[in-house]
Amino acid sequence: MFNEEVSYFEHYNSDPETIQLYEWLDACMDDDTYKEKFDYFRTEFSNQIQQGLPYPEIRAALDKKGYTKFKRSLPLITVGAVCEGGRKDKHVAHKTGWVALDIDLKDNPHLFDFEAVRREISKIVYVAFCALSASGNGVWALVKIKYPERQKEYFQQLEYDFKQRGVLLDNSKGKNPNDARFLTYDANAFITDDFRIYDRLPNLTKVKPKAPVSVSHSNDVFEFAMNLVKKEHGYTFTHPGDMHNSLFHFCSILHWKGVPRTKAEKYIDENILSLSKITTNCISGAYKDKEYFGKGVDVRTMNIVG
Repeated sequence: MFNEEVSYFEHYNSDPETIQLYEWLDACMDDDTYKEKFDYFRTEFSNQIQQGLPYPEIRAALDKKGYTKFKRSLPLITVGAVCEGGRKDKHVAHKTGWVALDIDLKDNPHLFDFEAVRREISKIVYVAFCALSASGNGVWALVKIKYPERQKEYFQQLEYDFKQRGVLLDNSKGKNPNDARFLTYDANAFITDDFRIYDRLPNLTKVKPKAPVSVSHSNDVFEFAMNLVKKEHGYTFTHPGDMHNSLFHFCSILHWKGVPRTKAEKYIDENILSLSKITTNCISGAYKDKEYFGKGVDVRTMNIVG
């Protein structure tokens, strides 16, 4: 199944060559040419996340260290197509039916252990391959669709299916057969030839109900924490009787997400309640335990569990 031909590009602006998909997957797992660079940027990403910075600031900081330049120097492929003369729509000569899915931190701030996410995504019967992204704060996966000419429709259904699990796919990639995939290195990537062809198509004649989402997928960690407190505990942040309890849970989540106590206090003082009016240990108590109020995330459902 992995013997199918795809297009390979030595660099971002290179002309296409034809290789077999398994050659690319082998390189992702075994070629350690760029391992040192991947390790460096993954460590830098992790350090920035621990500071509680929002994703745009993290990317800006990493770009100053050369992350985008490094990524664009890597080889890439179009898993969904064999191309001739370039990699625009007009260059697609053959559609393979392979679709690459991206699950990134920027779309899913409630996920934090992407090695665990990779492990759980690999249990989905349609997934043939799953690996860490270049930054290490995301995963990408391969599925094979039944009718390659209907890729956009299959992607729409895949978005819905993953959203049911509390996960948002990056919808800027995966809809088109010529979407490119940069090389990434993951010695522990998952691969199997025992997978099911994806044959689920959306019912376009009916209005689909909105999928339940466990939390707001905001890039702002403070908004994320506030929405989670409101949903999980029913607190409003406005009623005097529940203010200290809501702040305790709010700070527990921020601490769990790596936001320093000083930043949490500054945000609370400027946006929720003056620190001079806080008479309990709702902030200091929350910063004693690294977990979110003794809870974590069940990566099978991507929901908060205790």
